[in-house]
Amino acid sequence: MPMITYRYTILCLALLFLSVCASVEAQIRMPDIFSDNCVLQHNSKVNIWGWADANNAVSVKASWNGETQTVKSDAEGRWTAQLTTPDASNSSYTITVSQEGDTQYTINNVAIGDVWFCSGQSNMEMPVKGWLPECPIEHSESMIQQSGDYTQRVRCAMIQRSRALSPRSTCLGKWEPASPAATPHFSAVAYSFAMHLASRVNHPVGIIVSAWGGSYIEQWLPERSAKKMGVKADAGNAWAWPNPSLLYNAMVYPLKDYTCAGFLWYQGESNVGDSHYAEKQKELIASWRSEWKEPKAPFYMVEISPYNYSNDSAPDLRAQQLKAALETEHCGLVCTNDLVTGIEAARNIHPGNKLEIGYRLVDFAHKPEWKDPWSPIFKSMQADGDKAIISFSHNDQGFLPNPDITGFEVAGPDKVFHHADAEIVNKKQVRVCSPMVKKIVAVRYCWGNTIIGNLKNRMGLPVFAFRTDNW
Repeated sequence: MPMITYRYTILCLALLFLSVCASVEAQIRMPDIFSDNCVLQHNSKVNIWGWADANNAVSVKASWNGETQTVKSDAEGRWTAQLTTPDASNSSYTITVSQEGDTQYTINNVAIGDVWFCSGQSNMEMPVKGWLPECPIEHSESMIQQSGDYTQRVRCAMIQRSRALSPRSTCLGKWEPASPAATPHFSAVAYSFAMHLASRVNHPVGIIVSAWGGSYIEQWLPERSAKKMGVKADAGNAWAWPNPSLLYNAMVYPLKDYTCAGFLWYQGESNVGDSHYAEKQKELIASWRSEWKEPKAPFYMVEISPYNYSNDSAPDLRAQQLKAALETEHCGLVCTNDLVTGIEAARNIHPGNKLEIGYRLVDFAHKPEWKDPWSPIFKSMQADGDKAIISFSHNDQGFLPNPDITGFEVAGPDKVFHHADAEIVNKKQVRVCSPMVKKIVAVRYCWGNTIIGNLKNRMGLPVFAFRTDNW
């Protein structure tokens, strides 16, 4: 090949390469969370963002009102627009994004409704199809078969597992409508919640599920919050699994500008034995609300279930969860001590009744006027010799009849606990006694790793575990 021809060929290839690069660079790029089928929060100013050419005008048009927002990208090409969303409905919309000289980026089948951010560890991550054969989900087949009825009203974005040493700008996870093909892979708790909520409000519900089995609460804290809590990373191994902020950086931070109605949280199993869990939980709630710029955003949690944990501190962790919920505004906690079988409590950390958990979460998110979403909480004890009367808050309608109440223990001055007989009195109180204790000084209920509760109020909600002693 003559030298001039060779140089000409190289020049052409170089120009072609630059042309392709320029073309790629000129394209509008959007994060996964703005895929087709996405759900936007109704009656809100929602953020829409992506990347374009640096310092360029970007136009964003929403079909529900026909208005166009024009914004300018920054030096890195990042741009953000705000759209005002209408009332929730079952209508379908489009959003088109464009810059001069570029083809339009179109988001199709956009729904306007409620969006909930769902996070935690494996009990939040666990799919509708279950983890067979050891960990099935009750009623999974009917949930999957009927999911086609919710195609227009329930949509899920399952965020792919990822971790990072510093905050990322993007994460992977596109929206999918409910269907017999897609629903088996959705979070069972989140899907149950969305299904029940959509039925109650009759408009679309979107669930963003960002969860990782076996994760610690510290991994979901921003770095500044971890430092505030005195949580230190392994200096010798930045990627060590328990290190703080790894999951927040990769699976929360990229979504902090996506407008949501509130948060669902199911985590705690990995932190059993942590005496500072309540403070970490309150800090996580405060930091996420701050990141989303929603200081009063609802935050609803799920209590860890009875299970044979490696140490006997599960009751303390549940107490810490309750403490965090009670001390935080616009917060709630679902009690789960009635939702396991004896076999599950002994050997399955993933109980199968996720349908009821979702239903109880909905009662917090969309509280019926006639129903208190809180389970009964210990209020006071009146001891008189060998008997004690226990009173509860959140029990206005009293208890369901129960001739065989289990889970109560009493102790005398020797601090030795014995099984106690229990009966409902005055419809709203419980009287306990034991032939082994002549002078009751302390009472416990469901205070053990695997103790299953069977005392419920007339709303069908189980009593939270409690202890009156501090021994």
